[in-house]
Amino acid sequence: MTLWERVFALIHISHRLEVIVSRRNKIIHYTMTMSTDCLSAISRQLTRLLDQDVQEPEKREALDIIQKKLITAQEVGDKKLQIVQSIQDFTDGVGRQLEVDDKNLGESKLYMNAKTY
Repeated sequence: MTLWERVFALIHISHRLEVIVSRRNKIIHYTMTMSTDCLSAISRQLTRLLDQDVQEPEKREALDIIQKKLITAQEVGDKKLQIVQSIQDFTDGVGRQLEVDDKNLGESKLYMNAKTY
């Protein structure tokens, strides 16, 4: 691989990283909104649940809503972990590729220096 091919490969990797970061930011915004909505709904239902004037069927309904919102919050948390894992995997891959390219480039420099003598 020539030096120019490596430069273009690095530019391509940089562009891919920008796209991933952009997607990640959109997903994080969405998940933060979902988390806030879940917590707000849980808070409202807890207030309703602790109200002395609320009848038993309404308390059961509040508990059901709380359970559904907790499940949703868990799913949102799982999505966040997936995002972080995918970014970590990509970063590790780029790091390994850069190490290989650096090694290959170093060997090319040695070859070029040996050729000039």
